[in-house]
Amino acid sequence: MTKRTITSRQVRRAQQMKETQNVSRKRRRVQTPPRHQNPGSAQEENRTNSSERQTPVSEQSRVSSVPVRPTDSAKTVSNNRRRGWMLWMVAVVAILIGIALAFFAEKQRQAEEQARSASALAASASRVAQSIQEEEKIGPKDPDLWSLLLANTTHPLPEGYEPELASVGYDFRGIEQFVDERVQQPLLDMLKAAEEDGVYLQVRSAYRSHENQTVLFESMKQDYMAQGYTEEQAYAATKRWRNVPGTSEHETGLAADIVEVGYGGSLDESLEQTEEAKWLYENAADFGFVLRYPKDKTDITGTSFEPWHYRYVGVEDAKKIMAEGLCLEEYLGMVE
Repeated sequence: MTKRTITSRQVRRAQQMKETQNVSRKRRRVQTPPRHQNPGSAQEENRTNSSERQTPVSEQSRVSSVPVRPTDSAKTVSNNRRRGWMLWMVAVVAILIGIALAFFAEKQRQAEEQARSASALAASASRVAQSIQEEEKIGPKDPDLWSLLLANTTHPLPEGYEPELASVGYDFRGIEQFVDERVQQPLLDMLKAAEEDGVYLQVRSAYRSHENQTVLFESMKQDYMAQGYTEEQAYAATKRWRNVPGTSEHETGLAADIVEVGYGGSLDESLEQTEEAKWLYENAADFGFVLRYPKDKTDITGTSFEPWHYRYVGVEDAKKIMAEGLCLEEYLGMVE
């Protein structure tokens, strides 16, 4: 059987003939239009269909390849979505900012509250400290106590002052010594306590009458004058060691010169290093006595350092004076 060869031109011609036949059939079918249809409109429609059918394949492909632009409604939807996202983002940011502001506001409130609390605590502490200071202020509760009687060159004793006396034993020469009767028992208790600690004390000199103090003062002044001092110089030198009559603590009956038992040597600053002086300095306050003329207070007391001279002021006041390292003038507020 012989194979028949068909060219592309023949194919196209056959297709055109077929289309022509189809068009003829359609024209015959539409020659008689329906009653309600306008014959002119039908013919126009046929022409339109025919022109559409006759559009080349290449043109159809060009049309289909043109990108379809979004309609106005699609743009609106897209804009609305974008606007919604933006509003959501703004809302989230606003919420975060609000949370941050609330956080910092709370921190500031807490800081202010802590500052107020600290201020209140400081004020309370200050009031408590002031109250404690008032309760434990350095100074006597009753400066008019008999035991706080001050006797010095600016505060002489009242004229005719004579205390009621009581014996506290004998000195190394066998001379009986006396003190104000109210001081007798505390002094004897102190001597006994020292003895129990292996320290043996003795009152070398205690109460002196005004007359006796005058004799002692004048005797020392004459000794200085015998050494070549003028009377004025001798008077000033004597005042360093013996108080002017009427200003001496020995006249009050509240003071005593205390040394080692049997000691008859000179009274000078070297006695500070003795066991007796050390024991007195550490324990005298427990019995109401204080070191009357401290080493670093001579410019206030007007008297040289006397590690043997102790004065009764009462237990409570003695402990405060010794703890603070004061002299009696400072404690009484009588410093000029």
